[in-house]
Amino acid sequence: RPDARLRLFCLPYAGGAASTFRGWDGVLDPAIDVCPVQLPGRETRWSESPFTDMATLVDALVEALSPFMDLPFAIFGHSLGGTVAFELARALDRLRRAGPVHLFASGARAPHRPPQRRPLHNLPSAEFVAGLEQLDTIPQDVLSNRELVELILPTLRADFQVFETYEFSPGSQLRCPLSVFGGHEDHLVTSEELAPWADLAASGMCIRMFSGGHFFVRDARAEVLSAVGRDLEGYIVEGKGVEGGGR
Repeated sequence: RPDARLRLFCLPYAGGAASTFRGWDGVLDPAIDVCPVQLPGRETRWSESPFTDMATLVDALVEALSPFMDLPFAIFGHSLGGTVAFELARALDRLRRAGPVHLFASGARAPHRPPQRRPLHNLPSAEFVAGLEQLDTIPQDVLSNRELVELILPTLRADFQVFETYEFSPGSQLRCPLSVFGGHEDHLVTSEELAPWADLAASGMCIRMFSGGHFFVRDARAEVLSAVGRDLEGYIVEGKGVEGGGR
């Protein structure tokens, strides 16, 4: 958007794509340039190989998004995307680059919290899909379409490999304010797994809970977008300085 005063980079959940955030730009303030990130291995990048490790993915994001960081920006990530958003912010800090003015970790376990579940990505296909169904990590309308599942299985497996092989490394805290979103009925990422995000937020953190399970970002879309809009309002008000991410 030529008149934008803030960009919002959006990172999807495992198996998700840029279409996850379709319509956000029609709800949020027009001063916010909503920029969904399309990762390889899905939708318009179907023929490309997906990433399988966090470090390579984050390095690619830094390179690809850098030309669009000419405005103040925030990052929203859901589930796997929340962890990726956190590591992207830390990578920019290590590079002494201007970082996000605000970060949203939605449906994402605090990254320094140890995983509570066995890895799935290296299981045979039938067991892998059964594990996805049990964990409710993929929208039910996707899992119920067996042909679609077979098509996206390599990307799903790669995304889970990114998440399940990720190892948190102690380092600097986030320099920007942090909003943590969760679902009241989310059994995959509970409120107890959201609270430790506070350990990583040097500039303050708030937790907001929404109705729904792990995909509350879709089921409670209006409420989620209202919260995102409120949290970003201060950065786009005319004449108000931007704080939090830059050096």
